Amino acid sequence: MEQRRFVLFLVLSFAILIGYYSIVGRRQPKLRQPQPKQRQAEQPGGEGDPQKKKTEDKPGEEPPKPDEKGVEIVAAELGTPQYVTLGSADPDDPFRMLVTLSSKGACVKRIELNSPRYRELDDRSGYLGNLIVNQEDPHPDVSQPGCPVQVVGRGTPAYKAGLKPGDVITAIGDQPVAGAKSLTEKLEKTRPNQEIELTVLRPKDNDNKAEKEYTKLTLSVTLGHHPLQLIRPAKYGKVPGEEHPSFLLTLHRLDGKELDRPEDTVDPGSELPGLHLWDGNWVLQQGEDKNGNPQVVFSRVIKESDQSPLLKIIKTYRLKKVPAESIDESNFPAYNLEFEIEIRNMGDKAHEVAYQLVDTAGLVAEGIW
Repeated sequence: MEQRRFVLFLVLSFAILIGYYSIVGRRQPKLRQPQPKQRQAEQPGGEGDPQKKKTEDKPGEEPPKPDEKGVEIVAAELGTPQYVTLGSADPDDPFRMLVTLSSKGACVKRIELNSPRYRELDDRSGYLGNLIVNQEDPHPDVSQPGCPVQVVGRGTPAYKAGLKPGDVITAIGDQPVAGAKSLTEKLEKTRPNQEIELTVLRPKDNDNKAEKEYTKLTLSVTLGHHPLQLIRPAKYGKVPGEEHPSFLLTLHRLDGKELDRPEDTVDPGSELPGLHLWDGNWVLQQGEDKNGNPQVVFSRVIKESDQSPLLKIIKTYRLKKVPAESIDESNFPAYNLEFEIEIRNMGDKAHEVAYQLVDTAGLVAEGIW
């Protein structure tokens, strides 16, 4: 008896489902496929093309022809990158975050929140600070074995201990450090609030000598908790170098030259020959705006083959500063990094320009933290 009821239940269920989908199918409008003539109108040069209509409206008058060759760009010098920071990792400072930037590509490498409410959940080791921006670009003057320090962010444990860019970390306690990977592996075995001793070689100010001289130092560091990183380098795409930074900019079109669109939405593609706006070194200026907010201004001048300046591209990063009376207000609106782009014409001739901006890398997905 129970078996017959179960079979009847299955039959009725399938009947209800079939009836439901048949009713929904009848009520849904059918999608019309575009006719060949309509598809042709959507293509450049077909019927309905505004450029063609414009030409037909004025018979006998030819439209201006774009410069198919475009300008000849002088290849930029790659140079040695510089690394700077905005803000602080210390919540007692008048900032909500620490931003690390690189002159190579005028990009953002990392954004870390300094509030103790926001911490990395996956990394429970001790936090010294992100001292290595790019392992592929060590300081050219470093000739000593160890881990060269490329940047020291304000408010980090390394900053409070007196570590400086250009220093070379040779040991943690009695354990030698051979390089960046060795330093990371040894720090993974530490814990927050643990005190460690760093053996450091600091270069002397003796630029006139052929071989650099170093002073050996011992620095005591109290490690902290890893802050939450809103943006971090990610390993994807075809951008030169090991990791993919954020807010890279290049020219998608310059007069008659234009880039092909990449098939993969993650892959940013390539650059116009000679530009090197991604992997070239930008001129860096660090200061404050009229309201006292810290900012970093990157600039690059694009030149033609005769060395005459063509365009000047300016990228400005500005961090909101928290007023002294609002530092204890955790919800004060200072969690914003302002980013401005300016393209100036350096000559008398007009140019057709379109820029391409690569989005953020390593952005933490919503809900993961």
